[in-house]
Amino acid sequence: MVTFLIEKPRYVYIYGKQIFEDSRGRREGMSEAARLCVLFDADTRNNRDLLAVNYNKISSLFEGFADVVAVFEGKGADNLPFERVIELSSTEIFNNTAHQKGDSLIPGNVDLKLLASVECLPEFTHFIRIEFDVWPTDKAVAHIPELCRHATSGAFGASFIRSQSNDSTWMYWPTLQESPGESVSATERMTGFLPLMFFSREFIEHYRTELERGWRGHYEALMPTLARRAGVPLVELGQEGLKLTSYCEFNTVAREYDTPSDGAFIHPVKTLGKRSVTAHTYIDKIHATAAEIDEIARRMRESSCYLEYGSGGTTLLACELGVQSITSIDTDLAFCTQLIEKYSLRSYIDTGRLALRHVNIGKTGNWGYPLSTPPERQIHNYISWPSKIDGIDLILIDGRYRVAVAAAAALAITSNTVIMFHDYFDRPQYGLVEEFLAPVGRVERLAVFRKIEGAEEKARAILRDKFSLAD
Repeated sequence: MVTFLIEKPRYVYIYGKQIFEDSRGRREGMSEAARLCVLFDADTRNNRDLLAVNYNKISSLFEGFADVVAVFEGKGADNLPFERVIELSSTEIFNNTAHQKGDSLIPGNVDLKLLASVECLPEFTHFIRIEFDVWPTDKAVAHIPELCRHATSGAFGASFIRSQSNDSTWMYWPTLQESPGESVSATERMTGFLPLMFFSREFIEHYRTELERGWRGHYEALMPTLARRAGVPLVELGQEGLKLTSYCEFNTVAREYDTPSDGAFIHPVKTLGKRSVTAHTYIDKIHATAAEIDEIARRMRESSCYLEYGSGGTTLLACELGVQSITSIDTDLAFCTQLIEKYSLRSYIDTGRLALRHVNIGKTGNWGYPLSTPPERQIHNYISWPSKIDGIDLILIDGRYRVAVAAAAALAITSNTVIMFHDYFDRPQYGLVEEFLAPVGRVERLAVFRKIEGAEEKARAILRDKFSLAD
């Protein structure tokens, strides 16, 4: 481990008050109290211009509240404008604590880097961790005092904290393994998004002990779970009234951002050129009116498990609005591939939030329309997705075979599921669905339905008589 410290008068920041500390470490006029450190978590392989600019922004924001220390895996921090730097070797990171978590930081072992960092900083009692690509917005300066107050309270802070019982599809749940003899229920299993987080030394030492006892898994599931089990208060950074983060501006995909922002911090910003330019360019790709888009977005904000027929702008909208489970069905393979590449959807797919499914119905033309009648097997495969997904609460029908899709959905969902049917009022042939779906709303061409209880046989009859399909 190599630590660099630029020589200058040393100050310690205690609850926002600056106190001079002399060379013997005596703090004038203060008893022992919380001492806060911001860990600027970086890597020399990252964009060096971005590292320098964002470090300076972070240091300026926390001046008078906390010391900022840049932490690197490996060497190469020279020629960067950091006042204090810790360079950790792989051996120091992975051999610092007895654990069963493997020997690579990515994807889930950043906690080991935090443990090694904290051990190098014995003078601090509380820590805020900020990844290098977490960018402070213009709103951040007003939120720093409150962030520091929470960070020195002994709580554990993260974004989008939830239990497994509220988000059973989170991709990192399967990685969490208890120590021998321990058992964790779905309610006790917590997760959070941790590019911006805070914790106390007391908790991190407890966490170290639990790793040594055999707990393991991705740190974004393991750290919140063990914090909750230890009785540590959990602070949601995106909560109303705090609003340090906002889901649509703080996720896993590098993209461009509108200004002003909703939250005090946005993530991830990978280049200086994309930190503050016009975003949401996909909205004009949604072939619907502004009122229809508003209604679709309103329904999405209330959804946790969303299925759509017809990929495109609505797929991106669901990702942006934070729907946790998104399944998008389309018949045009080239379009699906283009959508993934153009709008950087790979990270949503890799983290398990988005399943973009191409369903083969033969050669297709514009809008994925089949150029010939597909075999019954292919149609059945296309319409049957509602029966393959548990817990669907919202369906958008805007693709092929819309009546058949609606009938298949009626056989698979409960009356709590909302079905949005686009272009419904333009096409009288779609009226068949009202034999098994009850209209509950209309916004221009967009119809909103719920299933009619007890009308399943009518849905089966339409599949059988109109489409020669058995349910």
